[in-house]
Amino acid sequence: LHQMQNFVMRAGEIPVLLKKYLADCTYLKYNEIENVLADGRVAVNGSRKLSPKMMIFPQEDAVHLDDRQISPDPPLKRSYFAFHKPAGFESILTGRSGDKSLDRWMMTLPQGISNIGRLDKATTGLLILTNDGDLNHAIRIKGNVTKEYALTLQEKQAIDLDDSRIQSLLQDVKLEDGSIAKATSISIATVVPPTERWGFTQTIVHLGISEGSYHIVRRMCRAAHLRLAHLHRFRVGNISLMAPDGTLLPEGSIRELTSEEVEDLWRIAGGRDQIAMRRISGLAGMLRRSENTLDDTCVRIRRWFAESNITPDQCSFFEVILLDICQCDLKMTLCCKTTVFRSSFVWHKALPSFH
Repeated sequence: LHQMQNFVMRAGEIPVLLKKYLADCTYLKYNEIENVLADGRVAVNGSRKLSPKMMIFPQEDAVHLDDRQISPDPPLKRSYFAFHKPAGFESILTGRSGDKSLDRWMMTLPQGISNIGRLDKATTGLLILTNDGDLNHAIRIKGNVTKEYALTLQEKQAIDLDDSRIQSLLQDVKLEDGSIAKATSISIATVVPPTERWGFTQTIVHLGISEGSYHIVRRMCRAAHLRLAHLHRFRVGNISLMAPDGTLLPEGSIRELTSEEVEDLWRIAGGRDQIAMRRISGLAGMLRRSENTLDDTCVRIRRWFAESNITPDQCSFFEVILLDICQCDLKMTLCCKTTVFRSSFVWHKALPSFH
């Protein structure tokens, strides 16, 4: 545990791919990084013959962008926003402010901002915008963070929780491609009776889901034979369209997240410590896949492990911890008060006092 604590404290010293190093040291997006590499604007130890997959050892290598040395220390200031996406806009960036993309809003934000996940053109609601690639990755890991949606269902009669179709969403729903999905929670929010204009009863159902596959909620409704009239996302983890002061974010508007909201979102997503642990585990995986390889990168990685006073075999413990982290807050809330080291929450909180 003492060794793991040291690794967490030295996350900026862990070797990473060149592409990731450039993302950590700049506000460039990955497609922009590919462009600057192709244009020869990056040099590593004086060489411009580079591959995005080459490893950078921060304590040994000198990386220059446009002849200026870059480093992850001190870390760049990252920005975080909540955006209420209107219907009719794609969750993409095209570089053209006049089309039906997000560019007209992104152009007003700090450099490097992109959306975490997507909402389809017809879906409205919450998108989190950030230039923090590590948080983006943590949220998009399957099962990490719950997203909550309001489903407007149109049927001849009101739908209740006992409806077999609603219950099926809480079980394993087999989608058209053979994959399986299920909701984490379902509740009935509102029932709107039919009017002279509309002959259908509208039932507003709140659904929580931890998966983020393509059109996942719409596909689940089709599989359950539910008529979905409108889909709206109102929450991602602890972030909602309702600001901390109780005001609702209007459609097409953006608000900056508070530092407390960001830290809570990081905690729900598994914590900042996972950045270092994932990098270490990734290095160990590279060595296991290249056990008999003697190329320069593998030699340097082995030397880095030796100088860090840990062996790659010990990284299997890191992977177990990461698996626990991804089980997230529900299990931790239920278990942490009575169980020792069953969840990552206990490990994370106890780490500073256990050696």
